[in-house]
Amino acid sequence: MMRGFRTTLAVGLATLVLGCGTNSDQARYATLVWRLVSGGRGEVAREQAAAVPFASIGVAIGRSDEGLMVLGLAEGERQEWYARTQMLAMNNGRIVQSQGLPYNLTRLEVRRPDGSTVAAGGAPPLGMDYSLVIDFQDLSLTGASALCRSSDTGQESIEILGTALTTRHVVEDCKIAVIDWSFENQFWVDPDTGFVWQSRQYVHPKLSPVTFRVLRPPQS
Repeated sequence: MMRGFRTTLAVGLATLVLGCGTNSDQARYATLVWRLVSGGRGEVAREQAAAVPFASIGVAIGRSDEGLMVLGLAEGERQEWYARTQMLAMNNGRIVQSQGLPYNLTRLEVRRPDGSTVAAGGAPPLGMDYSLVIDFQDLSLTGASALCRSSDTGQESIEILGTALTTRHVVEDCKIAVIDWSFENQFWVDPDTGFVWQSRQYVHPKLSPVTFRVLRPPQS
């Protein structure tokens, strides 16, 4: 299952799916980007990331090697990251949709117990119960409610491309009772701005967690 994802990322950022707000120069450049990582659990190197003049993230599924994705669309809080036929849509670090993976997340919203919507971006809300309302098209599951609770486990230093970053490590525990699925998401968040530098999130019950780290952040 993971081999197909690794192979596709290794081919390069071709056939980029583009949308409103996409930079046309970025689309042309995307066809030239190649992933050069080899060996087990390889990561995108500093010089490889530096060669890409656009916002980019390193992405791995489970224990796969890391692949490179570039920002193809930024519209409001929604950001769409692409690598060939794969797409991850995020709201400031929260994955809300995926395409082209072995199994995909169709839609995700964060809601309070009263049903009102919580801004989905950044770290999960702390000190309150909330739900992730999720659609899985392939499971014919619409509006499944994952009851969640998050905790700040404290300060943690992470390293991205040789740079040490001080973050807050936030852990989110969730359960979807209707399919008896419990999962844990993790976020490494800038303590001052709330920016998610690194995260490990589940997008589907049948898929290993998706880990990403921001190699070159989007420019405001």
